Amino acid sequence: MTSDMQNSRDARENRKDGDDRIGATLQYWTIMYSGYKIRINYFESKLFPKEAIARIVTTAPTVLSMTTKQVDAKLGFLQTEFHLTGNEVREVATRGPKILPWPAVKIKELKFTVKEECGFSQQEVKLILLRYPKIWLMGNYQLRSKFDFLHNTMGITHTQLAEWPNVLRSRRFFIKQRHLFLTHIGRAQYNASKPNYISMKALVSGTDAEFCRNVAKVTIHKFNDYLKCL
Repeated sequence: MTSDMQNSRDARENRKDGDDRIGATLQYWTIMYSGYKIRINYFESKLFPKEAIARIVTTAPTVLSMTTKQVDAKLGFLQTEFHLTGNEVREVATRGPKILPWPAVKIKELKFTVKEECGFSQQEVKLILLRYPKIWLMGNYQLRSKFDFLHNTMGITHTQLAEWPNVLRSRRFFIKQRHLFLTHIGRAQYNASKPNYISMKALVSGTDAEFCRNVAKVTIHKFNDYLKCL
């Protein structure tokens, strides 16, 4: 009988502990939801469409751990640093939301690399940000290395790179392989004013088979045989 009473008391205590944990968990998520709602309300107050807010919080969920003051400061920093309009700030935040929690000092350092070391104009710097914000998450050396090959080896102009900056996020050896092969077969023609022009997007897009068929105009076997000789 004593044993039964003890078991009953233990069961009641276990249920109480379980109820306490559930209560604490619900309270935690209530507080978290309230905090998230405040941040979402902030974006709405800044005229972000609901679709843009959904993209921001799903692509860069760490934004929800930022205070509204931190988010506001980062948006203000981007607007001032890159001379953006209100619509352009919203466009950058929506297209590349991971730039919001990214340290401002790293963005400044990369901007110096892009503008002062690589030689892009202020307008081209702005265009790069608007078209592909992910560029600003790159390391300085990584960007310089790719720019050096594209600009100084391949002859790609600043204007071309600013128009399609995505190429700067492609792997350097990947760009190099395809460029060297096109040079080998006499098709490395990147001047839009001349026949057989190959854009940067065409150069790095698609599988090797698609590249050979649509760009190089050769069989995949010829490309693979060439790579074996590198």
